Amino acid sequence: MPRSVYAGRADARPSIAPVLLDFFKEKERLCKPKESPPLQRPQSLTIRFSRASDIERVVDLYSGERKKQIDPNGYVQNRNFEQLAEPVKRGAAALAIDENGEIRASAIASHYNDGNGGKKNITEIGAVLCDVGGAGLSKVLLAMLALKQTFDPRASQRVYAKVAKDNVASNKVFSSQLGWENVKCPNYAK
Repeated sequence: MPRSVYAGRADARPSIAPVLLDFFKEKERLCKPKESPPLQRPQSLTIRFSRASDIERVVDLYSGERKKQIDPNGYVQNRNFEQLAEPVKRGAAALAIDENGEIRASAIASHYNDGNGGKKNITEIGAVLCDVGGAGLSKVLLAMLALKQTFDPRASQRVYAKVAKDNVASNKVFSSQLGWENVKCPNYAK
């Protein structure tokens, strides 16, 4: 730095008045994004299929801050109202709701129509979010949806789950714990 800035002292260091330091620290503290605290382990859960009245809470779960906390690796894509309204209204979301009315776990079934009279319609089960570890809720919700969707005529009795190869936890649930077969479906999987 030029010597004239520090009144000719070669060893001089710039300093900021303590008031300015306090200002910058406070600004940093106030501008830092606030994280919602993790929910406590529930005392009880109600497990059921979705209703139209659940739409707002389900959308919040799949697009808000809780989704980032539950799914930090981003395996489950964010979903908006348009993507969730139809499955939630028709009961194609399985939910675990705690004693405070918070959705603690969810899985959704989505129908894909082939446009060929339904000969190759399928249902994909997935979008599993769960913040209650160790309770086996994901398996329960997935099994509920699989059974319900198997008997849904729109699915033509073909129910699939699309899971990323590096999503070890989900692959373990589907293959080892639920006994699903790993199949390649070139039209629906990457």
